[in-house]
Amino acid sequence: MPSPSTPPKPAAAKPYHHGNLRAAIVTAALEVLSREEPSALSLRDLARTVGVRHSALYTHFRDRTQLLAVIAGEGFKALLEAMKAAPPSTRGRVAGLAETYVRFARANPSYYRVMFIPEVGRPENNGCIKASCEGCFDTLMEALQEDSGLSEPEARERAVGIWSTLHGIVQLGDNSGPLYGQITPDSEVAIASRIAQVLARAEWPGGED
Repeated sequence: MPSPSTPPKPAAAKPYHHGNLRAAIVTAALEVLSREEPSALSLRDLARTVGVRHSALYTHFRDRTQLLAVIAGEGFKALLEAMKAAPPSTRGRVAGLAETYVRFARANPSYYRVMFIPEVGRPENNGCIKASCEGCFDTLMEALQEDSGLSEPEARERAVGIWSTLHGIVQLGDNSGPLYGQITPDSEVAIASRIAQVLARAEWPGGED
């Protein structure tokens, strides 16, 4: 029988013994990412947080970059679901997707800050994000064709332009970005919607020099 001075087993160790270590690690990582940049994420610190040995994490993740890729994959999957469920704006379906995109990024910063970092795109990690990321892009392309009757090559070019612009808006207005606090959330969404509408319907230069 243990002596009265024996400390109780930490409650944080339960996820591991109940077989939920993988989910516990992701949850702990998201909590860190809610206040820190991805570079601050440490497997050793996460192991301490969930109450297991550092080596136990390698049962579920090859290394830190795979953990980041798994989180990014969850983020892209959630974004795809949000885009598919997005109602059209009064300006059209593309504008509605733009509004949904910015709202998603602002509501889920822990995911969004990981979804586009270089480590996630490495060949050994890309499988975690590929299907959902491509699904987001295809959804935007389909909306462009629906709104403006564009051919697939035209829709692809404009989808690249719109996504790049939306990502720029999100990054500039992030709490570490140079435009943080300069506009209200509603204004940010409205700007994204109007720009997406313009890019969807404006005259588009041809491929000739």
